[in-house]
Amino acid sequence: MAYSLKNQEIIKKIKKTGPKPRPIADRLWEKIDKRGEDECWPWKGANGNGTRPPTISTGGVNQTAYRVLFEISYRPIEKDEWILHTCNNHYCMNPKHLYVGNRLDWAKKWHGIEYDADHHEALRQRNVDRVKAHYQKNKESKKTYTQEYQMKNKIRAINYLGGSCKCGEDHPSALQFHHRDPSTKSFSITSKELSTPKKRPWDTVIVPELDKCDLLCSNCHFKHHSTLSDERINQLKDEMSHG
Repeated sequence: MAYSLKNQEIIKKIKKTGPKPRPIADRLWEKIDKRGEDECWPWKGANGNGTRPPTISTGGVNQTAYRVLFEISYRPIEKDEWILHTCNNHYCMNPKHLYVGNRLDWAKKWHGIEYDADHHEALRQRNVDRVKAHYQKNKESKKTYTQEYQMKNKIRAINYLGGSCKCGEDHPSALQFHHRDPSTKSFSITSKELSTPKKRPWDTVIVPELDKCDLLCSNCHFKHHSTLSDERINQLKDEMSHG
């Protein structure tokens, strides 16, 4: 569960009382400067100072605006289809200037390169190999960074609960978070969960969950969850020593 029940109720109220989303077509057309039937229709929205194609948010995700325009004007776009411009102007939003192509058409149009299938596959494989080589080169440093980041967040949680187990153990790797009442447990507090601030914010999610917990070392934690009493375990030890 990403949020407490109280936070979920707040989110539901916000969704109910907030403004209804406007239709994507209305938001799209108001950003288009319509001109002559065969002229380019410039995009009036943000474009990153000309460094990226125009985009518009649909369902919380930014989509290329002329692709959305094509789907509104004509039909849904298939997975491998690319939308190109007859006018070679990425900021043109005249539906008449849009047509369907593919990656090879795009490469030929913008770079003057004729790709055959074998050449295209060779380029794809080269990119795959480059990504794999980069991963292998940086794997250890990324692993170390992740471990240190997770440990910092665990130490923060440990300090919040006092810094050590009741037995005195204070090494972060040996400490665990024990829920006093399992029925109130929303999620297990692990180094990974403590290191996802967008999913589990510290103040609204992590702290309320830590308040349900005691800080125990792994040794005390295992003892706590033992189904046999200390007295019975000692009896068994005596039996085995005299067996």
